[in-house]
Amino acid sequence: MRKTELVIIGLVIGLAALQATIQAQAATEEQRAKFRDYYRKETVVRWEFAPGRLPFAAAVLTNDSFGEWVLLRLEKGNVQEVRRGKLAREQIPRSTVEFIMGGAHALVQVGERRGNDEVFDLVIYDMVNQPGNRLFEMSRVYNLSMDMVGPAELLLWQKHASYFNRLLPPFKYNYFCIVYDEQLGRYTFDFHLRRVPFTSDQGVLLNNRAVQMYCEGDLKGALAKFNDAALIAETYQSVISRNRRLVQREMEVLAQRPAPGVTLGDGGDVADQDSLPGAVFDETKLRYLQGEYDLAVMSFGSSGAHYRPDDLAIMGMAFARKKDYAELQRITRVLVENRYAGLTPYYEEVSRILFYNRDMSQLRAYLKVLERVEPLSPTLNFLKAAVLADGGRYAFAQRMLDTYLSHVSDERYELSEVREFLYEMAMLNGDEATASRVFERLMRAPKRDLRAIAYLLNFTGKPHTERVQVSPNLGKGIEVPTGARLKQFLPVAPGSPPQTPRNSSGESEG
Repeated sequence: MRKTELVIIGLVIGLAALQATIQAQAATEEQRAKFRDYYRKETVVRWEFAPGRLPFAAAVLTNDSFGEWVLLRLEKGNVQEVRRGKLAREQIPRSTVEFIMGGAHALVQVGERRGNDEVFDLVIYDMVNQPGNRLFEMSRVYNLSMDMVGPAELLLWQKHASYFNRLLPPFKYNYFCIVYDEQLGRYTFDFHLRRVPFTSDQGVLLNNRAVQMYCEGDLKGALAKFNDAALIAETYQSVISRNRRLVQREMEVLAQRPAPGVTLGDGGDVADQDSLPGAVFDETKLRYLQGEYDLAVMSFGSSGAHYRPDDLAIMGMAFARKKDYAELQRITRVLVENRYAGLTPYYEEVSRILFYNRDMSQLRAYLKVLERVEPLSPTLNFLKAAVLADGGRYAFAQRMLDTYLSHVSDERYELSEVREFLYEMAMLNGDEATASRVFERLMRAPKRDLRAIAYLLNFTGKPHTERVQVSPNLGKGIEVPTGARLKQFLPVAPGSPPQTPRNSSGESEG
């Protein structure tokens, strides 16, 4: 499994390790030799041995036309096979076995290359209580990176599927955790930041609102809310502190610029010659991803007419975050007049932000333009359903999403977000048949979107888009100053956004 510089380094998360009584002797070199002698040397690609007092081993094997992975244990001095699985030849180089939970569990990772993507299947097996028993499974996960951040916690991350993540670095990643719950005796999968459902503690509600803001892309705003939550929460202080550290660390990691293939060392430092030069690192995008929206605007600097259109689009999004709609209109007009190639995803991103702001008049205007430019946009239809759900119109939202999905195909659109929200609406409407159908479709999708899966598996009876309500007197956070404006652009009053011009045939050129 690939390990990139995006690992959150140095975080020690205090998690309870599995407490299992294991009647076994230390795995000596003599015992390891027994494992090695079990297979012919030329057939073994790699060995892995469990740590501590656990005489367990794993091997990845190669044969003439296929490979295998095998889990082994010593029982009364004899090698016994616990579990095995087949590998295609192209899977052998990307398949590994790691012992986790102090060696009590084995994580099998089977990977292969599909076009420009790497695809992984993950399975965790018990090695102690019920040897070979499958404890957790996740299949067809694209472009996944992973690392241990605690004795019972795996951190996973995927590059965010956004148009603006295809441009210059830095890149936004989505982070998730697979955690072993000792009380439940099973693994759970969720976002890496933790919410606490069903609480009336205002500080904990602030924590939940901060997690929601983080998922909406506002890291600085989320960090401010976590700081406020830590001051007033009466419970779950360790959860709040952990969330705060993770967001703070992500903001720091975003600012680092290691060259491709360079792994950060202790402290996250790399040599100057291993760093990306400024020409291939987008400072405007960095400030935007960190939630420093004023700095994103000011980083545009005095470049004048020599700006990059992508930076200008990100600045428009920053003005939307700041609720400075006059400046947003100004930016949008320039992008339209210059026939910006990414105009449709720009409209989609701005529309999301306007929904997060709950500025419905602005949102309606942008959705109207987006519907004209790309009527089958998944973002458009998701946001329309989210607005209906905000008003409690779950049945209408479900019918709308069902109708939309009947007119589009997965070959052209990424539909995981729409399907997941349809699942939530069906659950709220008591439509178990639809919810079950959508659940199976998402879990068996050929390309797994972990964000959708995380929302799906952790549904708590409310739409994930419903804003967490906290007392208006609490957690006001950091006040954002007015900041700089772009004087070189003509003023445009707030209202309907500028639209893509049409050519003589009546078709949009954006």
